Amino acid sequence: MTKNVDIETIYGSGQTLPDGYAINQVSYEGEMTCKGNRQDLDSHFFDGNGIPQVLDSITITHFEGGETSFYEVLVTSEGYSASAGETVETSYEYVAMRKGSAGSVDTDPTG
Repeated sequence: MTKNVDIETIYGSGQTLPDGYAINQVSYEGEMTCKGNRQDLDSHFFDGNGIPQVLDSITITHFEGGETSFYEVLVTSEGYSASAGETVETSYEYVAMRKGSAGSVDTDPTG
């Protein structure tokens, strides 16, 4: 998972050092792997025309037991499958609008 933050520095007239900053955009993107084959999973992420459906959330459980949730998730690429014996896994790329962990969710600093 990658968190992208677009920050712009603001300079006053004739200033060499910035007077402030503006956070223009925060976004999350990453790759997830699901158990199952692509034909079965794609219908959960895309409509009949291949357009991404908005998922309410996805939750990732970490090895140490913590959880991270992503909200308003769009899968951005059709999956590709890999098979190891009888287990088939399919990977997808996604973007998410917000992230939450330990009971708190990102808030809009401009709101």
